[in-house]
Amino acid sequence: MEEVKGVITMYKWQQVKAMQANGIGAKTIAKRLDLSKNTVKKYIRSDQPPSFEVPGRTKLCDAYRDEIADMLKKEYIGTRIFTELRLTGLRRLALKPAPLHCRSQSR
Repeated sequence: MEEVKGVITMYKWQQVKAMQANGIGAKTIAKRLDLSKNTVKKYIRSDQPPSFEVPGRTKLCDAYRDEIADMLKKEYIGTRIFTELRLTGLRRLALKPAPLHCRSQSR
């Protein structure tokens, strides 16, 4: 399981709660789970599990979503869509394939 420094995982939060329910003290929990004592105390006091929000991000192509949808309806291929968008002023598009999570699912 990959961990991000400074972020407690749901699994560790559950471990803290389970160990605390078994009567283990915060200092011992902190040592066993390699967490700070203050973090353990914070999660012992909390009734809610940790929640994380992904910051809102916009993609460069979001501003052209309607135009792209129209071109897809006209069955334009990707290179044609790219060329049309470049002609309308989109200059920052890189001439490389988009990451898989940006690509359309219907081909």
